[in-house]
Amino acid sequence: MNSLLLNDDILYYLKGHIYINDYDKMKNVSIKHRDLFNLKPILYNKHYDILLTIRGVSIENIFDIIDLNIRNKYKFKKNKTIKKKLLKYSSLLEICINNKNVFVIEYLIDIIYNTSKKKFDNIISTINHLYNNDKLYYGRISNFCSSITIITQYFKSEINYYNENLELLYQLNIAVLLLITIKKFSICNEIAIEYNISHNNLFKIQNAKITEYLEIIQQGVYDDEKYFKKYYINYIVNILRQIYIDM
Repeated sequence: MNSLLLNDDILYYLKGHIYINDYDKMKNVSIKHRDLFNLKPILYNKHYDILLTIRGVSIENIFDIIDLNIRNKYKFKKNKTIKKKLLKYSSLLEICINNKNVFVIEYLIDIIYNTSKKKFDNIISTINHLYNNDKLYYGRISNFCSSITIITQYFKSEINYYNENLELLYQLNIAVLLLITIKKFSICNEIAIEYNISHNNLFKIQNAKITEYLEIIQQGVYDDEKYFKKYYINYIVNILRQIYIDM
């Protein structure tokens, strides 16, 4: 029995030290090996933090998996510019993965792809999905704030286009994504236990930004229907009014 336990321990140790390219070979050794080196459950459950511990797996590999899943959903072709821009922040992507906040990356890539194609129905569907998704894990405020840094960094540094209206569209969509994410965070169970001054400051900023965007919309900045369909702007106004945070 001790020998069997020792062999199992050795297998689990080896699992973290074998290159990803050799996993298929290891699965052919035995039934036990097949189960131990089977990556399908990890991929299905999106345990990318575990995947990242395997030798030879990079942030780019995990990005490609997430990117492919989103493109398959909409039947989009690969956009190399999106990948290039986001991989500049590989350290921030890694933080999301290790904090188990992969949903931040998924929703961000989804919004960027659909904004690039001005797919307003898809954008609304994605925002609704996030707003109604009660299965998201947030963790402590320090981890959560680290994870959403990828959204704020992209907003600040990567929305540079030849067309002002296109820039405004990206800014609006990514801002709404961030604001809804913070709203969802504000009502999760972890917050009820850990509420403190840090949350208060974050939520004050949230409410101020919502008011700012509603005022900008009222000023007619988003009146060009080529870039801002009326039904889409009406939807944005409605969702913004719903995500104020009670203080």
